[in-house]
Amino acid sequence: QVDSGGNVGDINLDNVFSATYTNYLIIVDKMTPATNGANIVFRLRDDTPSTISTSAYGYVSRMYRANDNGLNSTNGDNHTSVILTDNGVSNSSNVLGFKMAMWLHNPYTSTVYTGGHGTFQFHNSSGYSTGGYFQMQLHENSSPRGIRFFANTGNVNGRIKIYGVVDS
Repeated sequence: QVDSGGNVGDINLDNVFSATYTNYLIIVDKMTPATNGANIVFRLRDDTPSTISTSAYGYVSRMYRANDNGLNSTNGDNHTSVILTDNGVSNSSNVLGFKMAMWLHNPYTSTVYTGGHGTFQFHNSSGYSTGGYFQMQLHENSSPRGIRFFANTGNVNGRIKIYGVVDS
């Protein structure tokens, strides 16, 4: 787990994936951007540790606003990162920004692509509750060892936990 304890440029968890587990649960229970309306972005990291920022990410994210059931979507293929939100996250400290549960599959192995999916909730920059779901895949055999979260503009304050799930 990591708690940034304040605003930082990015939040990294390195060397958290191993051959012991095939599946991981990533819990983000707080991700508040310093800049109101910033979007939350995700990348995997390799064993050096360095961010994997090749144009190999594919993703789809869909979210609904509570005030008007408005629908927003983000998607992309051959991108350098996964953009999880597209209508801006509130920087109000009392709502804890962006929250997410993400399942990540096969991050350690270099024989298959790493994929993930999950659900999230946040208050947007207008103060409306927004919830949704996403999927992502890294279209290369990079054997990721860690993760990186950051805001597309400004800093971020966050708390993240990662759990390996035992195959049975």
